[in-house]
Amino acid sequence: MQQVGPRPDPTGGPSLGTPVARDSLEPVQQHPVFGIRDLEVHFRATSGSGTLRAVDKVSFTVNRGETFGIIGESGSGKSTLARALTCMTRPSRGQVLHAGLDPWGMDKRALRLHRHNYQLIFQNPDSALNPRRTILASVVEPLEISRGRGAPDNRTDALQALERVGLRPEFAERFPHQLSGGQKQRVNIARALILQPYALVCDEIVSALDVSIRAEVLNLLIGIQAELGLTMVFITHDLSVVSHVSDRIAVMYMGQIVELAPAHELRRGPLHPYTRALWSAEPVISAMGMRQNSERVLLNGEIPSLLSPPSGCRFRTRCPQAQDTCSAQVPSWRESGQDHWVACHFA
Repeated sequence: MQQVGPRPDPTGGPSLGTPVARDSLEPVQQHPVFGIRDLEVHFRATSGSGTLRAVDKVSFTVNRGETFGIIGESGSGKSTLARALTCMTRPSRGQVLHAGLDPWGMDKRALRLHRHNYQLIFQNPDSALNPRRTILASVVEPLEISRGRGAPDNRTDALQALERVGLRPEFAERFPHQLSGGQKQRVNIARALILQPYALVCDEIVSALDVSIRAEVLNLLIGIQAELGLTMVFITHDLSVVSHVSDRIAVMYMGQIVELAPAHELRRGPLHPYTRALWSAEPVISAMGMRQNSERVLLNGEIPSLLSPPSGCRFRTRCPQAQDTCSAQVPSWRESGQDHWVACHFA
């Protein structure tokens, strides 16, 4: 069996402007695994009146072997961004570059093969598995699509993928309802790894699990990443989770990134009022047990509609520091410290 992990990178590669053969799908070493340039993903409202800007002018890069965290409230655009990163949703404007290449410039066959290298693990482990298929059948399915049904190594490779995520061979013939939530999420991880991807995009993959099981799944992912050299984008609303696994963290609000910094720097000194509010809501564990942060920043009101976002700074309607400038001008994206970026007039 081939190793369930990334294939070796070639030495060197074409520049962004150089035509690339459609079957040349190996990553280009000098480019980031993900290069996001002014990405916008819009949806027409069901009523036909207005456009929902789920992701709006987002730019960032994810380097090889890095874990890039994305955090924000529900409705901030995180899941839409995850689908755009893995070519499940086509950008309305801007680009999602994979190792310097635009996958949407490929023909259909090349794009289908290319998607194998960038796998998305979904939030709900139940809905991601077919209840009528055995665990082995679910893990084998991507191989059957890729190699063809009946390939001699399919079953062997699937069993080894299950073993890699800590599931014994007897789990192979069980059905999803016979597994716990943590075990089902391990199956989904195995199914994503079976195609030997370069990158995993994990969309809230531990939010539906018990707290005790979350640590097991997170440690499993960290170990697999270290073993295989994977690149990961980890999307969550849980601060303790994202700071535990990430090298850098981007904070999203209403479809935009408002702060981006190394994980340790963001925990030590968040600059944007929204990030400070998120951090202050995290319980503090002390010798006396878990307690609420005494310096909690309370936000008033609900997230405005993405069909009609506020002028200027989108956070101003809930920001305790908002001033007239915030409604009149869009805050610039600026570097406030080394590798610490923020979009706020008063950060």
